[in-house]
Formats: sequence, C-alpha cells, structure tokens
Amino acid sequence: MVICTLTGFIVVMAHVWTGTTTGVEWESIKASKITMYLSSVQSLVPAMIADTVKVIMALCYGLFAFTTLLGMLSFAEISANFISRSPHFILFIRSIGALFFVPFGALTILAGLELTNLWYITDLANIIMVYINIPLLILGAPLVYKALAHYRRTNGGEFISADEGFETPCWVKDKAEKAS
Repeated sequence: MVICTLTGFIVVMAHVWTGTTTGVEWESIKASKITMYLSSVQSLVPAMIADTVKVIMALCYGLFAFTTLLGMLSFAEISANFISRSPHFILFIRSIGALFFVPFGALTILAGLELTNLWYITDLANIIMVYINIPLLILGAPLVYKALAHYRRTNGGEFISADEGFETPCWVKDKAEKAS
C-alpha cells in the first residue's frame, strides 16, 4: 500500500500525464509502466541528478518486483501446505513458480508484450475464488460464532472444540499433545 501510494503521488505531482511539463508527454510513453514512472521522477528532480535518480528508482522497482515474487511464492507454498504436506508436492509448487512463472514474466517483458488479457484472466480467477469462498464462509460462520462466544465466556481461556459441540483435528491434536 505504501509503495503504490507513493508511486501514485509521484506520478500525480509530476504532471507528466497532463502534458503541461517540459518532460516527456504522457501519450508518447507507450513502452511500460516503469517508463511512465521514471519519466515522472525525472521531471521532478534537478537535471544534473536525474540520471542517478533514474538508476536508483529502477533498482528499487526491480527489488520491489523481486520481493513481491518471493512473497507470492511464499503464499503459494503456505497454501500448498494446507493441501498436502508431502515434500514432493511442495517441491512441485516451488518448481512451477521457478520454472514457469518467472521465465514467463521475464520473456513477456523482454518481448514487450501487452498483458491486458492476462490481467483480465487474473481478475476473473480472483472473482471465482470470491464466489467459492463466500458460501464456505457462510457455512463456517456458526462455528466461528461458537468459538467467539467461548472466548468471551472464558476470557480467552483454553478452547476445546468438543465442549462446544464440534471437533476439529487441530484442537483434538493440541489437546492430546498437552495431555502427554
């Protein structure tokens, strides 16, 4: 949120998008979003340090992309652990990220491809996940309310799901470990 907000502030403050600056006109920038961003940065800094600032900003943009990739791969691995804890399955999930998504992203950027349709597909997948999760949240809500009532009743005391009329492997396992 912070990085995206600061990027938006820089683009808005530079006024490159309005065409009122002496820098590059917004309509003439067709290469990529980073080109638009770097043009905005260049119009905001003094000319003598503009190239240095552009190099620093490009480096920061690359580091942001890299850390985002690591975060997404971590989320994928955490989610995969909920499906199966098999080391082979986890290795498969890691391999998909390293052998497919990373080269795909690099090649599309190098080829200068517009990925508008890919963004539409991503948005559709997110919408489908929301529609899948909403009924599951509605089904699970009574259990959450029972757990919340127990928390309030015991002031955060130990939760034993069997006392509330349902059992889960997580809490049963925890109870057995504490007993031993």
